Amino acid sequence: LTSRFVLILTTVLLVINLVYISVSFYSVYDYLANQAEVIVDTLNELPAETSDLESLANATIAKSDEDAIRFVLTEGPTYYSSGGKEIFSQLSEGTTLPIFRGIILAEDEIYYFYRQQQDNRLVEIAIHGNTVIEMLTRLIMISLFLNIFAILIGSLIIYFFVGSWSKTLQQMTKEMEGIEATREQDLLTIPETPLEIRQTATSFNHLLLSQRQAIARESQFVA
Repeated sequence: LTSRFVLILTTVLLVINLVYISVSFYSVYDYLANQAEVIVDTLNELPAETSDLESLANATIAKSDEDAIRFVLTEGPTYYSSGGKEIFSQLSEGTTLPIFRGIILAEDEIYYFYRQQQDNRLVEIAIHGNTVIEMLTRLIMISLFLNIFAILIGSLIIYFFVGSWSKTLQQMTKEMEGIEATREQDLLTIPETPLEIRQTATSFNHLLLSQRQAIARESQFVA
């Protein structure tokens, strides 16, 4: 019983952790996508004929030096934010994940890549995601550690309660054997807990009394 209950506990915790990890990764993905959409929405509010696109690119991603943006003009040059040319060069050689659209792995770096065609230019944005992923990884490791701790504590609690129930069942078994073999004991001792075993012992005593009454009536009739 102990091993089965521990297996059930471990399975439940495993399923919960898989759901938690899946939801967490989706939340990070959604966060990075929202960051890119906020930048695009900001650009859409600005005049399309802005001439100093390099300054505009730097101002748009001023909150994070690890993000990058570039403007590819339909008829003209390409403008990068500060350090953006190197980042987009890495992305061109990176690996795209098939599950999460837009996520690119490039030289141990994780980026969310987003592009949108505007009036006379193509806007491409690279949102750096290492910081968020590292924080998520720490949370997952903490969660796994807590789950291992929960399994250990849960196993001890299960062992204690199952051991107590097993002793009660063993005592009932001995009393049943004594009733059958020597008839020295009249009825089973009814335990206080757990309720299921208490009900079983009570039902057995009722059955035993009914059987004895039937045997007594049969003996009286024969006599």
